[in-house]
Amino acid sequence: MAHDVRFALRLLAKRPFLTIVAAGSLALGIGSTTAVFSLVDALLLRPLPAVPAPGSLVAVVGIQTRTSEKFRRLSWADYQDYAAQKAAIADLAAMAECELNLTGHGPAQRVSALAVSPGYFTALRLRPALGRLLSIADDNAFVAVISHDLWQRLFGADPGVLGSVIHLNGKSVTIIGVAPRRFVGTSLDARRELWLPLGVYSRVAAGVLASFSGSQDRKQEWLGALGRLPAGMSLRNAQSALDLVAARSAAAHAESRDRGVRVLPLTDLALGQGSRPVLKGFSTRLLAITGLVLAVAVVNIAGLLLARTQARQREVAVRLSLGASRSRLVRQFLAEGSTLALLGLAGGIGLAKAVLPILERLELPVALAVQDYTLSYRTLSFALAVSLASCLIFSLVPALQAMRTTYIPGHVDSVARGRRSSFSLRDLLAGIQVALTFLILIAAGLMLRSVANLGSIDPGFDPSRVLAASVDLAPAGYEGSRAAQLYRDLLDRLRGLPGVEAVSMASALPVMGGEFEVDLGVTPEDGLPAPVGAEAGAQPSVRHAMVEKWFFQTVRMKVLRGRTFGDEDDTSGTGAVVVNEAAAHLLWGDRNALGRRLRLAETEAPFQVIGVVADATFSGLKEHAVPVLYLNHAQYDQSFLGELLAPQMTLFVRTAGNPRGSLAAVRETVRAMDSRLPVFKVSTLEELLNATVGVERQAAALYSALAFTAMALSMFGLWGALTQTVLERRREIGIRMACGATSGAVRTLILRRSLLIALSGVAAGLAIAVPARRIVASQIYGIGPADPLTWLLTLIVLVVMTLVVSMIPAYWASRNDPVAILRHE
Repeated sequence: MAHDVRFALRLLAKRPFLTIVAAGSLALGIGSTTAVFSLVDALLLRPLPAVPAPGSLVAVVGIQTRTSEKFRRLSWADYQDYAAQKAAIADLAAMAECELNLTGHGPAQRVSALAVSPGYFTALRLRPALGRLLSIADDNAFVAVISHDLWQRLFGADPGVLGSVIHLNGKSVTIIGVAPRRFVGTSLDARRELWLPLGVYSRVAAGVLASFSGSQDRKQEWLGALGRLPAGMSLRNAQSALDLVAARSAAAHAESRDRGVRVLPLTDLALGQGSRPVLKGFSTRLLAITGLVLAVAVVNIAGLLLARTQARQREVAVRLSLGASRSRLVRQFLAEGSTLALLGLAGGIGLAKAVLPILERLELPVALAVQDYTLSYRTLSFALAVSLASCLIFSLVPALQAMRTTYIPGHVDSVARGRRSSFSLRDLLAGIQVALTFLILIAAGLMLRSVANLGSIDPGFDPSRVLAASVDLAPAGYEGSRAAQLYRDLLDRLRGLPGVEAVSMASALPVMGGEFEVDLGVTPEDGLPAPVGAEAGAQPSVRHAMVEKWFFQTVRMKVLRGRTFGDEDDTSGTGAVVVNEAAAHLLWGDRNALGRRLRLAETEAPFQVIGVVADATFSGLKEHAVPVLYLNHAQYDQSFLGELLAPQMTLFVRTAGNPRGSLAAVRETVRAMDSRLPVFKVSTLEELLNATVGVERQAAALYSALAFTAMALSMFGLWGALTQTVLERRREIGIRMACGATSGAVRTLILRRSLLIALSGVAAGLAIAVPARRIVASQIYGIGPADPLTWLLTLIVLVVMTLVVSMIPAYWASRNDPVAILRHE
């Protein structure tokens, strides 16, 4: 084996061009597939990398027994009932999330926190990086455990941080420990930076969360729960035990009727409900595309090595004449392929490592705050397996061809040649490359057309030059009229900043949507027909946003009928509301919505419609028109929603130039109003709008790059096959030209052969693409997976590139001197 490897290295060194092309192609294929597999590994195979033995961890969620599709939180009493079943689930811990304003160490900042019961860290089996974790004795103490990242960012990894005091929503909290490195919670959709005892939740949480106030009854559902299955306990048995508890609770308590419970592996919920199948499909498509590029590279290398093997027929004949067995020849070729595969593996791992930072910025179809992509042992094992499989494929092809070589004893220079077929193995390999490239081009074409369709959608507002930044007044103690007055003063100051054209605010971004929906019912005195599409007796659900009066002018949303909010719509005026066209149609059909009155759930006084605006993108460009109700922030006290939403708003600042240039001035203005108020979730409306189609745009760019790579590889393989064909058919071409064939006829002969190879590859690609086209169906917009224009353009591109590449060997063939060729023969 050592001799074979040394011989392989000498051969590779003698042909540096072939070695560089083959190793580079393999490195590109292995590197791209390995990088994508690291994404699969991080998101689907090890979503909780910092937690020991995550396989036995479970999440306990509430469900509605009639429709168990959507998960619900648990009430405090339900949690206590389930926690008592220690034989089914050990160390069941409760948790409640909250966003807090942190002050006392530099400028105010927003942190994502989790209030947890004492068994939280016990169930996770975590050990602190510094200090200690929360215990039963801390349940009602103002103490906290901070994340490793926050410890480094805020305190510079100072080991003396223990005992330091920070201020959370104005409350003094003492740091008692630092969580392990890389642990940021058990949910990847939020990066937790701080953990508090659940007993102080009601005294720290503010804003929207204040309605729960840590209530410990059966009515309010506000808790998540996780625990660990005891040894020998199955998920099914744990589910059965908690089902009995839920049934007893439903029979004994009216609040628990129609409530059930579901026990799930915690890793299934780490990505969020319903996110795992979405990410699985996304990752599968990426892995499939990069796998096709790897396949093109492997087939290309097989073609290169096959051409080199045919040039080594004399060497093979000499080995056979000296007594070498055919299995010995196969081992030699495998040694050469393994050496080349190791070079490709080393380059692929280096490429994958370089790509990891790019993957961390990759837009995913599910919003995740935690993305921990590393070349784990599982990923490296995958890369090794891919390289070994590639080695077997591109080594065995030339090895099997060499085994067909025969020799005449005593005449090793006379190597027997088999009958030349009309379609050689080289041509077959070139056709396979074309077929695989055709599949990648189809995917890239569909994505490019989909992105073009998304770019043509009118969002319903003008996102250019608008900065969006959120502010929450509740943690600083602002409520009611004090909060409203501060916002009025803040907006007045922002309007006076240089370069600012317009300023307003809203409780929900016009691109990202809102977290809450309002059950909206039409007042009986209006005598309106049943809402369009609503079930008999059911009230339709309409999304909402609370906005300042200049909101529509700031984002330039088109007013179709009526007017928007004005000075007359103040706290003393009748409740006014603006609806979009979709909401007007939902509630009143084709009838005029102006002047109609409606009521909000739990609100006594009706609201009157004063205007209808155009439908605007509320959650994403791909969504259908969503019914939206716009409430006036100045009339927050006329709806129960006002007390919940009024303190936290998003500022919209339209500028004359780059909106990012005004961010520092906006921060300074807010800090001057109150230094306890952080500015967070900063972005521009253009960035937010682009983010809604970021996955499609990145997929189009990535697929296009991979398609270009596959095209280059396949065309290189086709060029190599045609060149070798021209060399083998020199005598035939010379005879043809000696008999009167023109240069044009010779070129036509070669071009016809290249088109035959390409069209055969396209036919094979079509046979695969037709049943596989549904794979990308969920990722395209405005077209079908069998879009004829995309398929036709792909075919034209392949044919044109085939003709261009074939012109070089065809030109060489037509320039041969038939006299010289025949004299040589």
